[in-house]
Amino acid sequence: MKMNRFLIIMLLIVLPLISYLFVTASPLVFGTKVNSAEEMEGATFGLPIPFLTQDLTYDYEGDFPRHFGIDTDFLDSYSNTQVDKSKYILSLLIVYGLLVTVFFILVHYLSDYVKEYLEEETEYRKKDVLD
Repeated sequence: MKMNRFLIIMLLIVLPLISYLFVTASPLVFGTKVNSAEEMEGATFGLPIPFLTQDLTYDYEGDFPRHFGIDTDFLDSYSNTQVDKSKYILSLLIVYGLLVTVFFILVHYLSDYVKEYLEEETEYRKKDVLD
């Protein structure tokens, strides 16, 4: 019964929260590489599928390629940021699917390991009691 509660809590609360935090924070943390001035007009941010587009051309006069972070000055009236909700949801589903897959692989592997450990421990205690 405890294992079922653990699985339900992980699948319905913890893993969706982790995937939401990762996808939402990815534009701020990872940035993007821009190779030309044309790419600066529609610089894309976000992982695993870029879902946020921002125009970065208004004040850059440098060479390329260059790594850019997202412009977080949203108080500026020029900030031109667009979020593609379908790509955002798809990114959430991809990350959640990967986390669920890794979680079940770990649960399967660790449950076998724990069973073996408990069996060995039980045999060891039986020997101790008999001796």
